[in-house]
Amino acid sequence: MPKFIQFDAKPQKIASSVLELLKVQSYMPKVEKLLAFRKMLGTPGVSRRVAEIILEDWQ
Repeated sequence: MPKFIQFDAKPQKIASSVLELLKVQSYMPKVEKLLAFRKMLGTPGVSRRVAEIILEDWQ
């Protein structure tokens, strides 16, 4: 997967790269693993929720 940093992160370039990746079957197992990992993390803000739980238990 190419890296798109700052000014190189144009929507058209990113979309083009993603479409190329979707054509390659060998990437699908990697994508499935990443999706499973994302599901394990839960909704955005997981770091804050974990920190709040730790602080509550610690005090």
